[in-house]
Amino acid sequence: MVTLSADKKDPQGGACTPGFEVLLQKQLKGKQMQKEMAEFIHERIKIEEEYAKNLSKLSLSPLAAQEEGTIGEAWIQLKKSLHDEAEVHLKFSNKLHSEVEKPMLTFRSDHFKKDLKKYDHHIADLRKQLASRYAGVEKTIENVDQLLQAVDPAKDRDLWVKEHKTGNVRPIDLDI
Repeated sequence: MVTLSADKKDPQGGACTPGFEVLLQKQLKGKQMQKEMAEFIHERIKIEEEYAKNLSKLSLSPLAAQEEGTIGEAWIQLKKSLHDEAEVHLKFSNKLHSEVEKPMLTFRSDHFKKDLKKYDHHIADLRKQLASRYAGVEKTIENVDQLLQAVDPAKDRDLWVKEHKTGNVRPIDLDI
């Protein structure tokens, strides 16, 4: 009897994981990867904010406040440059937060849970349909097996000869 087995094996003999479970596992791994990336971006934001704070603090330093002439002007320019750089790093950290970290955290948590619940019900229905179709295929295979066991090659040959009015043996009439 020919059977279709739900316990399929991969070429190396290991058990195959059904398609939906593979996709679900990849999705969950993707969720973990996204969480790790969000944590990485969050750490980068903290570093940028800390760096901006320290640059701003350094730009307000009273060092060389009494210097005059070109050295005094150079110190003033250096402090302004530090202050400007601090603002750039602060703006960068704010953009990282609003345009990268926040969307990354909300996308997966909002959509993943909703989609998973929606598709889980749909997948359950599809599995029921697949199981009933699988049972139908198994029943058909059993019926075909029974029909094949009931075939009498000699009787089949005689019927074919009568219908085609020839005594030639069909290739299918070889020993079964």
